[in-house]
Amino acid sequence: MSLGYGNPYSNWRYILLSQFSILFISALLSVFPPQYYIYGYVIYLVVVMSITFFISFRSNPLLKERKYMGEIMKSRTIFEEKDAKEIMEKDEEYIKKYKESLKRNGYFMLYFVVYLAIILVIYDDVLGIYRKMFAANHLELFLVFFVTLDAITLINIFLSRKVMKGATSQTMAPTKYRVTERGIISNDATGVFLHARHLPNSEVTENREKRYVEIKSNTIKLPYDIRLYTKDIDRLLDAIERVKKIEIKRQQSSSSQN
Repeated sequence: MSLGYGNPYSNWRYILLSQFSILFISALLSVFPPQYYIYGYVIYLVVVMSITFFISFRSNPLLKERKYMGEIMKSRTIFEEKDAKEIMEKDEEYIKKYKESLKRNGYFMLYFVVYLAIILVIYDDVLGIYRKMFAANHLELFLVFFVTLDAITLINIFLSRKVMKGATSQTMAPTKYRVTERGIISNDATGVFLHARHLPNSEVTENREKRYVEIKSNTIKLPYDIRLYTKDIDRLLDAIERVKKIEIKRQQSSSSQN
């Protein structure tokens, strides 16, 4: 599967979750005394992390696909590329995009650290000012915290988009991989895999000059862009075609039984 730079706030579930988080923290800061903050934060973290995991699993098809990894790994190997790194490094265009991606991720991490540091520095002062101004009215204090936190969230979204501007789905290129009867799986740290059931509907292209085969998704529901560099492009293409034929026969047999 390919990695992408999705904006979490493009998903309405995450927008609702962010608003719930702001409501909860605003209520915690405005109603409860400071000695109860730690308990409130623990409850908040447990609830939000549980909801986030559930939303991610339900809305991200790439996570659902991981259950098929074992099936791919256990199947009989048709083709194996043990070292495509040297071939990949000769593709200057890909290496350039890969370095730009690493640089962009580095900028984003730096921005996040600076953003978090600023929040931590001003947190106590702002909290103290608000408490002095609205100590007599919990509702006003709640509204002030809510508006402030919502504004911080909007600023964060705006700055995140600026930092990640121009980021697109990244083509994944494993340096070691296997083609089995049930799909494609990497043997390196990229964690790339693609189940055979997606191959019949995938777009498969080849570049003999740069010695790779690229497999792309034809649907936005399950995005992937996998580039397989190899020393033997003909054998790789034959292996992929063989897996596609096996899968098509399996799907036809399954539908005829139903």
